[in-house]
Amino acid sequence: MNEYILYITKKGDRWDTLAYMFYNNCFMQKPLINANKYIQLTPVFNEGTEILIPVPENTDTKDENLPIWKTYVD
Repeated sequence: MNEYILYITKKGDRWDTLAYMFYNNCFMQKPLINANKYIQLTPVFNEGTEILIPVPENTDTKDENLPIWKTYVD
């Protein structure tokens, strides 16, 4: 994962909800936490926190319901 998306947290966002939102897997929190070591681990983010979301290298899916960064193919 070498590319990142900047995400601004909303009220109620948590590591697991972001993992589910971006990776469809609530257990994929580790890449998010590793990319944001400067952020204190808390149960719920403050609204407006800037989070770097690592973009997985394998994004060869064509599902139109996915975010655009998940459908990008070189």
